[in-house]
Amino acid sequence: MVAIHNNAPVLTLRAGTDAIAHLREYGLRAGDVDIVPGAAGGPKALGINGLDQAVFGDFLPRAPRRRTLIGASIGSWRFAAIAMGQDPAKGLARLAELYTCQRFPKGITSREVSHRCAAMLSDLLQDRDQHILHNQNYRLVIVVIRSRGLMARSGGLGLGLGLAGLIGTNFFSRQATGLFMERGLVYPDGSPLPVGPLNDFTTHHISLGAENLRAALLASAAIPMVLDGVTGLPGAPDGVYRDGGMLDYHLDLPY
Repeated sequence: MVAIHNNAPVLTLRAGTDAIAHLREYGLRAGDVDIVPGAAGGPKALGINGLDQAVFGDFLPRAPRRRTLIGASIGSWRFAAIAMGQDPAKGLARLAELYTCQRFPKGITSREVSHRCAAMLSDLLQDRDQHILHNQNYRLVIVVIRSRGLMARSGGLGLGLGLAGLIGTNFFSRQATGLFMERGLVYPDGSPLPVGPLNDFTTHHISLGAENLRAALLASAAIPMVLDGVTGLPGAPDGVYRDGGMLDYHLDLPY
């Protein structure tokens, strides 16, 4: 077998001016970590599952504190798996197992995909919803979008035209994509989020509770045309809610 040799470093740290100065002076310390964003992209979550288990299972527990986990799409599922029990590494391993065991036959409908994903979420969380909501170490923030215009259609040509319009608009102006979607941040009541003013898009702050936790997680991963959007998200303005990664894929927020 031919071996693959790569001299590139396996880990690259990228940081702003202040952050890199802090890292050079003090190193990477668990106690300095206050916010962790979780980007969208399901395969990405599998690729970094081992890193997640090391960070949340070993590194961060060295300096316990209340931390904010802001996730879009699969990022919110990763963080739910972390916050649902006493052993984050075990929860992450379970998420990876359930995700990789999914099988979807050719021609499956978005409704059936949604049903299977809801069952997968149920298998993951079991009866641990309250642990997520009242976790003393991690506060979960689930990012969703509220659909506007044609993006609120249930499927078919209307939703397809809405997606085409969104893609075309984004090519010219990110700001103009607000014609098709609004941001939703779903999190427990309490202290304000550690982010600055969100003036780029209409943003809804939605209280996270037992009545909408699973619906918000399903909405955050509801890729249009692949899964059905979530209609009537409890505690949120009326509308159809979909994948938060459509607006905040890499969670580039003013922390």
